[in-house]
Amino acid sequence: MRTLTQEYLGGTLLDEDHYKIDLAVLERYQSFSSELLRLALLGLAAYGFLIANVALKMDYTTVLTQALKPVSPFFWSAVALALCTGFALGHRYFSTDCLTHFVRQRRLGEWLAQARPPRSVCQAALQTIDHEERSLARDLFLCKWSLIAACASLFVGVGCFAVGIGLLSSSMQSASDAHSSPEARVAAPQPVFQRAASTSSMR
Repeated sequence: MRTLTQEYLGGTLLDEDHYKIDLAVLERYQSFSSELLRLALLGLAAYGFLIANVALKMDYTTVLTQALKPVSPFFWSAVALALCTGFALGHRYFSTDCLTHFVRQRRLGEWLAQARPPRSVCQAALQTIDHEERSLARDLFLCKWSLIAACASLFVGVGCFAVGIGLLSSSMQSASDAHSSPEARVAAPQPVFQRAASTSSMR
């Protein structure tokens, strides 16, 4: 198990200078992916706030229905922000896994140099080192593209949200103008008491 460092990573000590710079780079990348994750979650929280406190209290039900359709920019913005969250979490997992493969590879190399085991044990250790190198390369590839995908998803989500706000504002303005137009006021039915008052005045 990878949680048992004595068994999985080995007990060979490593010089801190051998991996100090790698830890610093890892922390920088994980800080960046954490910021992407935070922004994506803030965007999804903003959607919840708008739906609970604004959208459900609006009178423009037709406009709201159009805004929540699958072809709406708001829909694709929420999807993009959710994808950004998943990609950012994936980057954090694979980057941590990269460090695991790197440390095990270095510790096995140090152990081979210090212990000088029999040939059979040495061959098995070399195969394990080769496996760790391939796993490290695979995780680095996944880290790279998950971080790129998280950035792209965040930009798409923010862009679609901005476009949706613009379209929703124009639709609400058009609906408001239609309600306040003279034709709409003329076509509106008069209340019963106003019709009764007008009839009595004519008499």
